[in-house]
Amino acid sequence: MNRLFRSIYCLTTFLFLVSPALAQGQPAGKDFNLAASRLVREFESRYGGTVGVSTQVLKSGKVPFTYNGTKPMVPASNMKVVTTAVALDTLGEDFRFETRLYGPKQRDGKTLKGDLVLKGAGDPSFYPPFVDNSLAPFKSMIDALKRTGVREVEGDLIVDDSDFDRQFIPKSYHDRYLLDSYAAPVGGLGLNRNVVTVSVGPNGITAEPNTGSLKLVNDVKIGGYDQIWAERKRGTDQIVVHGFARAGNTVQTTLTVNDPVRFAGSTFFRLMERSGIRFRGKWRTVEEGTPASLSDKVLLAKHLSPKLIELIQQTNNESDNVLAQHIFRRLGATVVGFGSAKNSATVVRSFLKKNEISDSGFLMVDGSGLSERNRIAPYQLVYILKAMWNSDKGQLFIDSLPAPGEGTMRRRLGGAVVRAKTGTLNNHSGLTGYVVTAYGETVGFSILVNDVKSTWPAVELQDDIVALLSRWEQKL
Repeated sequence: MNRLFRSIYCLTTFLFLVSPALAQGQPAGKDFNLAASRLVREFESRYGGTVGVSTQVLKSGKVPFTYNGTKPMVPASNMKVVTTAVALDTLGEDFRFETRLYGPKQRDGKTLKGDLVLKGAGDPSFYPPFVDNSLAPFKSMIDALKRTGVREVEGDLIVDDSDFDRQFIPKSYHDRYLLDSYAAPVGGLGLNRNVVTVSVGPNGITAEPNTGSLKLVNDVKIGGYDQIWAERKRGTDQIVVHGFARAGNTVQTTLTVNDPVRFAGSTFFRLMERSGIRFRGKWRTVEEGTPASLSDKVLLAKHLSPKLIELIQQTNNESDNVLAQHIFRRLGATVVGFGSAKNSATVVRSFLKKNEISDSGFLMVDGSGLSERNRIAPYQLVYILKAMWNSDKGQLFIDSLPAPGEGTMRRRLGGAVVRAKTGTLNNHSGLTGYVVTAYGETVGFSILVNDVKSTWPAVELQDDIVALLSRWEQKL
């Protein structure tokens, strides 16, 4: 039994002995390749699509089965395997995003003589359970400033998001994604997963968090039932709410914002004034990619995110797109100096090169896998698994992937010793991870299925192949 699975060996061995899914006996014959090939052929004959499979015994390097293993395919959320592996390797498990508040050195009593700078680093964790509530980090920074006696700022609030670019969402995202929280935009400064709750009632239309960056239009009519929906055109922050509400009722809906930087900056400005700190100036953002000058500034307060490993665990366990996108952009910001998708993809390619993994056919346009333009071959995913297996961060990485009964694996492969990342996107499905065979070998696998009418048969194929591996009693 490989060292990376020692901690769960006793429990999973017991489950292996009693699980009905794994108690059906050894598959006929000793040739795993033949058995796996039969599963794939049966799937293709019934459902069509394109299947790609790669497997490797990580200790010996042997390949028990491969099928279209070198074919670049749409990985869906299996792309998070790439994002989190490279981030853990490059940034380290203890990395934290830092949001900082700077102010002028000069002060006249309770008045700061100059501008404040709110400097973001792309922290995606301004929401529970990482904080008590989405405004808590801002309130904590403001309270720290108030404790110094400041009650007035002579200048402006400068909102600095220059660590990231302002391509808040990839152009390749479908329009139908744009209002949903799972596809929220990514910015160098953000808040509440960049999602707003809009309320319509007797007091009109309001937004929470309370921000001045949105234009709200109320098209809700009085009716005999409550049913509303909102629309926001791509690239704008005008939100129009339609539908019906009973007289006297308040109804709510949630949707993403277009510009997370203005959303967060305006909210911070309003919180400052509500807390009793008055600005003589206004709030404004920097030019894209141009940091605010800090030459005459001192650090007044800061907020640290949880450690990167905690964010990675949430990313992989629950397939969190918003976290994955921010972590991906942070790679470019930290290593290259600017958090664009292009720069972050360059960092990923450097990881591939360092680990002698070919980047032929590889294309990474986002860190979450939501874009159907992404391409990666199953064997490339397996070699990334192997690189992390050999890394001193290997245990941390494997533990970030859900086991059966956890996260997106909560209803899959019960009784198997497996940790894997799931993925579903329109007509594509994937499963990539590690499995321990009954013989005791650890196998890295990636099973991608593209262009099928329904992804459920693809999920069954993936589970059948992994279950076959898990009960294999011979040396592969």
